[in-house]
Amino acid sequence: MKRFSVNKISYCQSSKGYTIHLQEIGSANNFSILIGNSEAQSVALALEGVQTPRPTTHDIIIDILDSSDIKINRIEINNFENDVFFARILIKSYNFGIKSIDCKPSDAISIALKCNHPIFINDEVIYSIKKSQVMIDSDFNAISEYYKDTKSDTLQKKSNINRLTRALDNAVSKENYEVAAKIRDKIKLIKDA
Repeated sequence: MKRFSVNKISYCQSSKGYTIHLQEIGSANNFSILIGNSEAQSVALALEGVQTPRPTTHDIIIDILDSSDIKINRIEINNFENDVFFARILIKSYNFGIKSIDCKPSDAISIALKCNHPIFINDEVIYSIKKSQVMIDSDFNAISEYYKDTKSDTLQKKSNINRLTRALDNAVSKENYEVAAKIRDKIKLIKDA
């Protein structure tokens, strides 16, 4: 496991989404995850330490944990499988020890920022990121770009379109039409380029 922190959030014009820039603590390793508007707003509020007039869902979760004997042990992005990121929050209690709770990476990152916890990323996930140029997280509305591959433009374009098409089919089958529309637009941009 490597420790990462959120470096910044920025708007990504080409995909009309926002990127969370994650930086490995004590290293130059970094990568970005593209997320949707609502996820970006939540992460940005947590990153800037802005207190909203009413509690957010993440605030409520943290308040519930703080008012009990349950504490957050760590936040992890623990898996990358079939082009989908998986995250979890490990909580600890005197009564049940350590328990793992599955969640979206954007939720895990928001909670980590609000609680001032580092984000741990599994070594296998980092290795998978290094192997892929573009990864789609259709369940969590995220696209992450790590580095340029050396493939020819035609092969790379075809590979990207194939990945996006699989993500589009997945989003449509789950009736997540907002994500499907964004993926469709991204496919059109690649085909028109």
